[in-house]
Amino acid sequence: MGRLRGYRVRERDLTIGDAVERARRSVRTLTRAEGEAARAWEVCTAGQPWAERCAFASTARGVLHVKAFDQSVKYLAEVWLRGGGEKALRTEAKVAVKKVRVGV
Repeated sequence: MGRLRGYRVRERDLTIGDAVERARRSVRTLTRAEGEAARAWEVCTAGQPWAERCAFASTARGVLHVKAFDQSVKYLAEVWLRGGGEKALRTEAKVAVKKVRVGV
């Protein structure tokens, strides 16, 4: 009889506490990743003359999104990224950076 009780389905916890805790952990992870990616962007682009006209926007699934003021700044940022800036961002950031997208 005791062995059969081990196979019995247990009642689930129907309180909201577990769901809230999972959501809190998820938000904390996302904000930490965003902050780390923004810090890496600021550190890596500190000496660039175009950097003040280009800003970190967001990160999602390893893709860093950057907003440029105009098309010329976007071009300069993309040239910098192709010239080794993307590699510098990957090494500086403590989160996974698969790709960097620059938009206007």
